[in-house]
Amino acid sequence: MSEEFAGTVFTRLFRPQHVLCLARPRPGAPRPDGGVPAVLVIPRGGRLRAPRLMTLDPRPEGAAPPTPKHPGAGASAFANVVTGTHVVARHDATVHRTSADVLVTRPPKPPAGLAPPVVRLRRALARHPECEVAIEPAGTECLAALRNGPTLRTAVARGASPPWPEMCGSFLHAWTSAGLTADDLADAVVIAGRLPPAENGRADLLEVAGRIEFTPPTTATTHQAAS
Repeated sequence: MSEEFAGTVFTRLFRPQHVLCLARPRPGAPRPDGGVPAVLVIPRGGRLRAPRLMTLDPRPEGAAPPTPKHPGAGASAFANVVTGTHVVARHDATVHRTSADVLVTRPPKPPAGLAPPVVRLRRALARHPECEVAIEPAGTECLAALRNGPTLRTAVARGASPPWPEMCGSFLHAWTSAGLTADDLADAVVIAGRLPPAENGRADLLEVAGRIEFTPPTTATTHQAAS
């Protein structure tokens, strides 16, 4: 996952009408140019009954929006399309930081009496009133606080490369903006990867980078986040 998630991210949420092929790229194999980062959500119970596929298309400052066409088999292969746009920024960004919808924070150096991560994230949301998701990386995990929702701990794929926290935060923002909830993710298999360009009518292929596990909010975590 080497795409640069900074600035404006254009998202499209679909309900696939056919089966997606999942495959891990072979190490060292050439990758075609193009394609788009994507997240597949497969329900395993709960209120969702059908899979959802989200594409996340980060664009540099001043770039034109992506063409409203799915890079796979075409618009007829998808239903219930929800589009969105938001801004992602890191804590050290020189632009967008004060107006970001998704803010990636940095764990401070640990002096004695350091505030817990949940408290730090809630304080970040308070300092940035435009921000809806604050996320802090910690090794192979991230902690994400939703302004109008719970705080979630996410375990990301082993071996995943930056900018995984940015992608997680961007996904959570678009997911909840579409009216879906964190509880929907707790009862699902969530797979992150990339949709490569379509090839002569072949079925859509999701190049798998790994799974994302969202820990359901516990009573202790929810209480701490509200304090």
